[in-house]
Amino acid sequence: MKINWQYTIGEILIVIIGITIAFSLDNWNATRKGKISKTNYLKDMVGDIEEEIAHLESNNVEFQKKLRQISGILKYQAMPSSRPDTVSSALFDVAKVVNFTPKNTACQTLINSGDFKLINQLELRQKIEEHYALHALILQDYERQFKIHEKYLGDFFIQQLDYSAMRNGHFGFLESNLLGNILQSLYGTYLIAIQGS
Repeated sequence: MKINWQYTIGEILIVIIGITIAFSLDNWNATRKGKISKTNYLKDMVGDIEEEIAHLESNNVEFQKKLRQISGILKYQAMPSSRPDTVSSALFDVAKVVNFTPKNTACQTLINSGDFKLINQLELRQKIEEHYALHALILQDYERQFKIHEKYLGDFFIQQLDYSAMRNGHFGFLESNLLGNILQSLYGTYLIAIQGS
């Protein structure tokens, strides 16, 4: 049997060209999907960060309000001038904890899926990592207020407040040095949280 080399070489070239085109199309499709995924991840991260910024700005407004309330209570302690029930109401408002929960869903999804390699610009990767590393610092700033609330202000409310006397118009606890110290400490933690934000 005689082999037609020209035909055989032509068939081999067609197969090689077909495989090359298939690989090229597959690579092009994978690159295209990767770019789409990267764009979606980055949009989601921008959304998370914008939500965090709005949350922190809202918290800063709340902290500023608490700073004014603490200043009012401390002024009252130095020289009672306003109504004690109004000052007492401000104290109970100060006792509400301000929370912050980082929005890191998009970043965690990116990392857990193994798609972090899609972010191939080194500077962008570093900025992303730096941003999410800051969460630990700001959570520490918020943790300070939780500790004071839990350990000191909570104990003060349980051990120093006579709620029956309060209902009868007695607010002697407002002049407590211990309360003043607790409020001064909280004032400092609010300033730290504002600065951290």
